[in-house]
Amino acid sequence: MGVYLLGVVCQGVNYSGHYCFVDREWRSSNRCLILGTVAVLSSEASASIMTSMSTFRLVSIYKPFLTRTMKFKWIVLVGVICWLLYLIFAFLPWIQLKSGYFVSEVWFPNHFFKTGTIFKHDLVTITNQVSGSNSKLQTWFKVTETISCKFEYNKIKAEFGFYSQTSVCMPRFYASTSDSAWQYSTFLTTLNCMVFVYMVVVYVLVYKKVTGTKFSTSAKKDSNHEMQKRISSLVGFQCVMAYLSAAGVSLSTDAYVASIGVVRGGKAVMPPKKFWKI
Repeated sequence: MGVYLLGVVCQGVNYSGHYCFVDREWRSSNRCLILGTVAVLSSEASASIMTSMSTFRLVSIYKPFLTRTMKFKWIVLVGVICWLLYLIFAFLPWIQLKSGYFVSEVWFPNHFFKTGTIFKHDLVTITNQVSGSNSKLQTWFKVTETISCKFEYNKIKAEFGFYSQTSVCMPRFYASTSDSAWQYSTFLTTLNCMVFVYMVVVYVLVYKKVTGTKFSTSAKKDSNHEMQKRISSLVGFQCVMAYLSAAGVSLSTDAYVASIGVVRGGKAVMPPKKFWKI
């Protein structure tokens, strides 16, 4: 996550004062695509690793002898599975599907709209009109091919996908049902919420076990209480905002800036060593 934050800051300094002139070039660039992928990969993988560490913590408290006999290869295997799983989730939007599922907008200089950036469904409507068809075309590839053939001097310059919808290259986790790929965003958010609920349950059990022993101290109680607030602020904020958006509540684009500051930034500054000490 630190790599993502550093990349966004560097690009912010580079484009300061004239970003509006390079917005479309930036959001459609490979640099934005890579930064968005790194952001999703690091945040989701860190949540998965935190879940694994929480599980190990729970088992070590309730079954201390079991963890002593656990082989190191099983710990490595869990870590590898977590990274491979979220590598798939992060790189899946790179795939160009026939339906254009992850495409939200296109950069299409034209004389039909006030702006050169138009929504995917508007481009499909134009394609149906110029092709003389009232039915939706089969594939997104067919749509772009028809536009290229019918408009010789108006070419599609770029497509804005899952990681190109915001200037900070973050996907729309707070998506409404009218947004493209909202099901995928909701899936990732639901996965995070499940992780959040699981970790709350785990640390409630850990808290009860620790405070129920005669060796528990006031410092340990305060540490557990601080841990619960930290986990809630990191994941709970994102879950609430995402489901408000899916329910139809209009959220400002500033919500993504807040998300980076609260959720992503929080994960970047919380090293695993501190997490183990909780």
